[in-house]
Amino acid sequence: MHRCLQISEILDLILRVLQGDRKDRHIALHCATLAALARTCRVFREPALNTLWERQDNIMEVIRCLPSGCWEYIHPIGERQGEILCFTRSLVPRDWIKFIYYARKIKYLSLEGEANDCRGRFPSDAALLDLSTYRVSGALFPCLRELSLSELMSGYWDILNMFMTPTLKNISVCDFGSGDRPSERDVTSLLSDIARISPELSSLKLEIETGSLIESRNDLPNSIPFILEDLRTLRDVSLDLPNDRLGACALVAWLGSLPHLTHLKLFNDALPIDFNLASRTASSSRFRSLENLSINLCNLSPAHAVLQVLSDIPVKTLEIHVADVEETDIFGAAVQELLGNVAKYFPQGSLRNFSIDFDVSTCSYEQTRIESSHIQPLLVFKNLTSVTLTSGICLEIGDDQFKDIIMAWPQLSHLSFHVPETWSRYFQPMLTQVSLEMLAVHCPLLRYLLINFDATQMSQPTQGCGMGRLLEFNVEWSPIETPADVAAFLSAVFPHLTRVTPGAVSTAYGRKWEDVSKALGCERMVRSVTGLGGIPACG
Repeated sequence: MHRCLQISEILDLILRVLQGDRKDRHIALHCATLAALARTCRVFREPALNTLWERQDNIMEVIRCLPSGCWEYIHPIGERQGEILCFTRSLVPRDWIKFIYYARKIKYLSLEGEANDCRGRFPSDAALLDLSTYRVSGALFPCLRELSLSELMSGYWDILNMFMTPTLKNISVCDFGSGDRPSERDVTSLLSDIARISPELSSLKLEIETGSLIESRNDLPNSIPFILEDLRTLRDVSLDLPNDRLGACALVAWLGSLPHLTHLKLFNDALPIDFNLASRTASSSRFRSLENLSINLCNLSPAHAVLQVLSDIPVKTLEIHVADVEETDIFGAAVQELLGNVAKYFPQGSLRNFSIDFDVSTCSYEQTRIESSHIQPLLVFKNLTSVTLTSGICLEIGDDQFKDIIMAWPQLSHLSFHVPETWSRYFQPMLTQVSLEMLAVHCPLLRYLLINFDATQMSQPTQGCGMGRLLEFNVEWSPIETPADVAAFLSAVFPHLTRVTPGAVSTAYGRKWEDVSKALGCERMVRSVTGLGGIPACG
């Protein structure tokens, strides 16, 4: 064997290439390649098997490592599709030898629904219980590092403790009722097992709705802060705030005491408006290491309260999502008030990335439009590098107002002012090519841009030629007349831009923007081959 293959780093790179992208629809071919490599070369056997088994999205493959005489497939009765694996006898210690060999190689496990394999086969609830009953060690997968559970069937909730290991670093549990909703007792038991068995956990994400499908949603247990009190190594937490304000306050206080917490996501769909009554207690939390904060709440009033509770935290990233925004004639003023509180409660020098997303329940375009004055409070954050306004907001802004934004945020690398497709036929962009020229001059770090501008009348640029470093440009619903003129302008101002993306390719504007994108690609290719630009000088 060549001596280069004896270097572990090179061998690992080869195996990663053979493993391929997990999102690739031809992933089965990559698995077959790794399996063939393990069978072909003795030196590659263990490394190839480790790579082949380390990521699994079901437990059927490893169950089949048990002796074939102890399990069988049966066809389900009723509407369920596929085949169900059942055990035909009790499992004894010698049955587990091959199972343990391969189970120790599994590092990342993701289970969803019934956790079918590629042939639609899945274990019965009785088989899952037998695995838990007859296992010969505390953990079914003793080297597991990451566990992701989503919309699991009821049988899994009874045996989740067998997936917990001292080596676990990341746990994600999502259940919004597509399967059988867990009871509050199930969730409490899961949290207790996590705290007891996996004390070195660094990432915990719980998005669970408890109760039966026909009942209204129940709260997660208010005892979460007490159950998880000893998990002091958490760095990334995503949790549902209890609807009870005192329970929510206790949870925030516990989160604030975590010494290494850097990423926090809080969400709730029924938080009481008077949550801020508990803010005096919760505000004593320090959040010493928090850098990224995401808030996902039901309406504006609790959002104001949560911002106040979490005030004075020098976060670098702040994301706010407000769902089911109540219809109001002063939506712009409500947005301005919320952004004003952001400016009031968070240090101005630390914030780098800001995103706000509204789901507006309205049938009127007038209810969604806001003006530049409504986002004025954000201009105090001079160090912003990424700003995103999305979903239910339609920002109507002209070149003069846009210049104020550009001058306030010179370090921008990502700027996105989204217009929902629902209102695209009502929205009339007021920005022109002048704004793009100003971006090239005053925001030299800008790499991604999403705005709607009027491209119907384009002329030779007067400033910014060759200065822009833009790589991606999403024009959404921008009107356009002559693709050649637009391509010439963009190529002159943003010479590194290779593609322009419209909101919908099937529309008349979309097809013209596709022509612009093709022209930019050709222009870039010519410059790379010949070294000549053909870039017009600014007039």
